[in-house]
Amino acid sequence: MQITSKSGRHFELPSNEEEVAINKGIASDTDTYELTDSETASLRRVGRPLSEVTKERVTNIYKTPIN
Repeated sequence: MQITSKSGRHFELPSNEEEVAINKGIASDTDTYELTDSETASLRRVGRPLSEVTKERVTNIYKTPIN
C-alpha cells in the first residue's frame, strides 16, 4: 500500500507479511524493546528549548520590487 504525505511525498508501506517479519526481528533483538505508556510519558525533550514567541516569517526581503 502506498500513502502520500502532506508535502506530496509517496511512501510504500510494508505488506502484512513484511510487518510480521519486521516485528519478529524486533522481538528477537534483546537490545530493543517498545516503551511502555508510563515510560513514554516520562520522556523529556532534549536539545533546543521551544521558543515562547514564534518569529514572523519573512516573505520579501526587498523594500521595492526589482525590475
